[in-house]
Parts: sequence; structure tokens; C-alpha cells
Amino acid sequence: MIFAQELVNALVALEVEYIFGVSGANIEHLHDAIYHNSEITSILAKTEIGAAYMADARARKTNKLTVCCSTSGAGIPSSVVTSIIMGGSNFSAQIPVSIPGVS
Repeated sequence: MIFAQELVNALVALEVEYIFGVSGANIEHLHDAIYHNSEITSILAKTEIGAAYMADARARKTNKLTVCCSTSGAGIPSSVVTSIIMGGSNFSAQIPVSIPGVS
């Protein structure tokens, strides 16, 4: 839980306002930390790829850093690969980061 709180504090310092993603057991501590922080809003999507598209669209529209997070599982390859392709073929920058054992 302490790591999740520090991660949220770092995102606040970077002026991140929204985190798009899906919920899951491996990132529940992150969602708890977001819930207890009034400066970041979590927007849950039904699929990882939907969250990646939402984050990409918001970043393009506002020109601000936007975060997409996902739990471990089968959706990771499709969401990360698709978001990198979207970023590589357009103007948004994508930085895929894997943090094992966030909980």
C-alpha cells in the first residue's frame, strides 16, 4: 500500500489528473490510494484497450500527461502493443511501464 501511495504522490507531482484503466486484484492498492487522493480521478473501462484509447484521446485533446493502467493478465499485450502503435503512428507519446508486485 505504501508503494501505491508513493506512486500516486509522484503522479500528482507530475500534474496527472486522470488515470484510465481496469480494476483487478493486483492493482487494488493503487485504486485505494487514488480513492484517498482528491487530486486524481480514476476512470474505469471495461477493457484494457478501451482504457488505452481513452487515455490517448484525453492526452491528445488536453496535451497533458495521462495515465493508463491495467492489471496483469491477457489484456496487457493487446493494450500495450496497440497503445504503442497508436503513439508511434500519431502524435501522442507512450511510455509503457511494468511494475511487478505493486501490491
